[in-house]
Amino acid sequence: MVKGSHSKGKPKQPPVLRWALAGMGVFAAGVVTAMYLPGGAAPAISASSPTPLLDVGTVARESTPAPRSVDQVSATPVVSSSKVPSEVSSPSVPPDTRITIMGVGDILVHKEIWAEAQQDANYDGSDFTQMLAGVAPRISAADLGVCHMEYPFAPPEGPVSYWPALPAAPWSLATGVAKTGFDTCSTVSNHIQDKGLNGITQLLDALDMNGIAHAGSARSEEESQVITMLNVKGVTIAHLAYSWGLYDNGDSWSVNRNDADRIIADAQRAREEGAKIVIVSLHDGEENIAQPDESQLSITQALADAGTVDLVLGHHTHCVQPVEKIGDMWVAFGHGNLLTAQSRKKPRTADGLITQWTFQADSSGRWRVVDAAGIPIFNEDYPFRLIDLSALGGVRNQTEEDSWERTMAAVMSMGADKDGFHLLSS
Repeated sequence: MVKGSHSKGKPKQPPVLRWALAGMGVFAAGVVTAMYLPGGAAPAISASSPTPLLDVGTVARESTPAPRSVDQVSATPVVSSSKVPSEVSSPSVPPDTRITIMGVGDILVHKEIWAEAQQDANYDGSDFTQMLAGVAPRISAADLGVCHMEYPFAPPEGPVSYWPALPAAPWSLATGVAKTGFDTCSTVSNHIQDKGLNGITQLLDALDMNGIAHAGSARSEEESQVITMLNVKGVTIAHLAYSWGLYDNGDSWSVNRNDADRIIADAQRAREEGAKIVIVSLHDGEENIAQPDESQLSITQALADAGTVDLVLGHHTHCVQPVEKIGDMWVAFGHGNLLTAQSRKKPRTADGLITQWTFQADSSGRWRVVDAAGIPIFNEDYPFRLIDLSALGGVRNQTEEDSWERTMAAVMSMGADKDGFHLLSS
């Protein structure tokens, strides 16, 4: 049963089935790396197409990781990420193996955030690691850290731009995200085509150079046919990503757009290609509204009914929204923001949520969430720093207390606690 219908003023997108199969690509720098994204309006790919596996766990986060090399890619249908040695998912995974996945909110490089990054680097370039340091221990401890990139990137030499101009984030953001411990990022949003195909290309090139996988947008029609599949502890995880619409409609194949039927088909194809866990990053909802809208409810219900998706990580609303278990599928409708400078005008935008999902295989071999938890975070400004509110053992001031209460009220408002969702403490 569908909870709602898509009746908002968002542009309706045609149902397009794009298959995610990994390939190989040669980028401008002349480095051959693994390609791993779903893309635009490309036809379905035959089941015989090879899907390489990208490993999670081989990247040293203390320094800028090198691009993945060809020998990290398996010829077996699947892709892997960055915290384990390269090997294909197999039945030999120990039965007590657990995998923790963490999701976070939107990364918004506003004018003030960009200024902070330059100041933190003593005006010798820019540095995002200090702003993200408050969540780095959590993210780096996860087996798979999933981030969301809201904006396209500028070229390495710039110029960086920010709202109300068409935004373009710096390459140093990818370095900061990698050093924080993230392994894969969704790269599709309503802003992702603001700088055209070049902005997408710069973003994906920067992530590749920092050893971060990505899902949701593509540099070429060929790449648009790729799925992100990640090898975590020998288990294959598919990462799919979609957005409700675009402010600038470029090449139809360059971005994944929301359509329940297409997401279900992509997820099913991922499972046919060996994925044991399927994660969907969903960019949807009404901004600054703490409850999911009809589109979010309709799509997630359809995904749960189909049974092909295990976890939905929501973005776009710029405020924390509820967590809900629908059948066997968990949904975090909105994670709020990871980095932002909007809070003086809109206090709720300073709130964020890190979700932690622990998966384990049941007796049938199906991987399921066995523990679901959340960590409230807060964007402190001037200087801009992320505060892990749970790590404090309690809030320090009224502003943090207000943030905590807003986050808790939103997260638990659809009964997540009754299904076992809980807060992590320090």
